[in-house]
Amino acid sequence: MSEKKGLLNFLKLDNIVEHFIGLVESKIEIAKIEIKAELAQGISKGIVALLLIFFMALFFLFLNIAIALFIGHAVDNLGLGFLMVSGFYLVVFILLYLMKDFLKLDTFFEDKLSDVLKRNKP
Repeated sequence: MSEKKGLLNFLKLDNIVEHFIGLVESKIEIAKIEIKAELAQGISKGIVALLLIFFMALFFLFLNIAIALFIGHAVDNLGLGFLMVSGFYLVVFILLYLMKDFLKLDTFFEDKLSDVLKRNKP
């Protein structure tokens, strides 16, 4: 072991090795900091998206209640108004379910998600 250190000292490589190790450690620390920053940014964007989705869902819920009440008053039967609104969504659900392969919804959303992920990379 002392022969190795003596050889490194003789060739002045010990200083180079120390600098190289320091450089590698610095690169690792920078990578950790960048990962933490990207993670924090992703989490904050996710929270904002969830808040937007939550409030849009509330708006959509109250809008549908208003439509159901409006239809219910128009036909003089509130229950029928709610039944018509839910029937509409049942028809939309069935159509989407039956046409999911034709519309290729899974590949559409997969492509959109991969585009978003590629765009966010530096």
